[in-house]
Amino acid sequence: MFDNHSPPQERPHLASVATGGALAVMALGLAVMVGWLFGIEPLKQVLPGLSSMKFNTALGFFLAGGALCFRGKSALRLGLASAVALLGALTLGEVFAESDFGIDQLFVRADVVAGQPPGRMSPATAVCLLLSGAALALLGRWAAESLAIGVGAVGFIALLGYSFGAPNLYNIPGFVSVALHTAGGFVMLAAGILCAVPGGILAMVLRTRGKERLLWLGFGVLAGLLIILGVITASGLQSIRADVNAQADAAQPRSVGTRELEVNVLDYDLGVRGFLDGDAAARERANADARAVDAYLAEYEWLIETPRQRELAARFTGQWLPLHTHGETLMAAGTAAPEELARLAGLRLALENFLDDEMQPESVAAFDLREASTQETLRKTEGLTLLLLVGGVVLALVTSVLLVRAVLSGEEKLRQLNANLEQRVAGRTTELSRTVDALQQAATERQHTDSQLTDNNKALADFKAALDEHAIVAITDPRGKITYVNDKFCAISKYAREELLGQ
Repeated sequence: MFDNHSPPQERPHLASVATGGALAVMALGLAVMVGWLFGIEPLKQVLPGLSSMKFNTALGFFLAGGALCFRGKSALRLGLASAVALLGALTLGEVFAESDFGIDQLFVRADVVAGQPPGRMSPATAVCLLLSGAALALLGRWAAESLAIGVGAVGFIALLGYSFGAPNLYNIPGFVSVALHTAGGFVMLAAGILCAVPGGILAMVLRTRGKERLLWLGFGVLAGLLIILGVITASGLQSIRADVNAQADAAQPRSVGTRELEVNVLDYDLGVRGFLDGDAAARERANADARAVDAYLAEYEWLIETPRQRELAARFTGQWLPLHTHGETLMAAGTAAPEELARLAGLRLALENFLDDEMQPESVAAFDLREASTQETLRKTEGLTLLLLVGGVVLALVTSVLLVRAVLSGEEKLRQLNANLEQRVAGRTTELSRTVDALQQAATERQHTDSQLTDNNKALADFKAALDEHAIVAITDPRGKITYVNDKFCAISKYAREELLGQ
């Protein structure tokens, strides 16, 4: 795509963006290292409750930013890039070897997080540092772009996880999470590397014209639609999760209230029996229990979430009213026959069994199980949706790059073919011009020759006229004069032959 004798050069504006990204990454790493050295928590974790960027991660960012900033000095860039890649490789070695080489505590000693050795960064962070170091070492080659896109994709996925509340996108179970500013730092570093690659993807975007630029626009719109779809889907999943959480929160007071109902129903039955046995205070206790049940029924409306719960409330009310009415009748009469007490006990037992069987404890336990299953399904669905979103964006980007590369390559070949054709036409034009010049010169020489021949012919005619004149004289003159004419004729003939042969 470029002249083989002249390597592609950096575009000034892209070079400025790359340098700005490098300085931003260096400033981020330096700020976090200062936060560790002086115990400034906001510099380490941005917001309370979020994961902290480890000191070694900050050091890696500082070195990577330096390599990108001094990319024009090959030896310095390779040295810094190798240090970044080595830092990531050693951390991965610790993870796979399940050991501690001590590199995590070289500068500061952090608290143990998630059961990991102090100061240990996330494996995802270590992989990104390794890829970033390799990309910086290979800066100027196509492989650097591929590695940078991988680093940027990991950081972008982690940022989406923080944005949509999906921890599985930035946290590997059993390890520390990728910090929020770590994810942002990798996105900035990847963007800087892409801008620093001469003749790379971003340079191609700026080189495209016309239909090729429409390709980029189309894939940009596609990526935007995918992001919007992912945001809408993630928002919907978050809404569903909020509903499930609300149901789970409502299940707890409903469970407590149901147990209180059982106690109140039993106490009401005992209060009625105690009043009939002559305990005057038992009537007040029974009435208090009845008022508690009625108050619960009035408040139960806001706890109803599903049609089944509404049905349970209606069935409870249908069984409570006969028990309450029969108890009030017995207390108003002040006496009861054994069969009336048996009926009261039967109503109370049926209502108690209903509460046990329908609302406690199996239904609440089943609800908890369903809630946990729903949460897990939501978590997996949310993660899969966001991963598909990122995959779609990356696929659109890679496809657009390949198409535009193919179009630009075809254009370059056509341009080279046109150049060769123009060169050949120019060569033929030069040859024709030379031929025309030669013909013109030959025509000029021919005209000159014709002019000399005309002059010679005129001279011959004059000689012939003179000869004829001398010949006539010779005829009339004496012998000696004839000899003179013949000698003169020979001289004239010889001169004429020499002139003609010379021409």
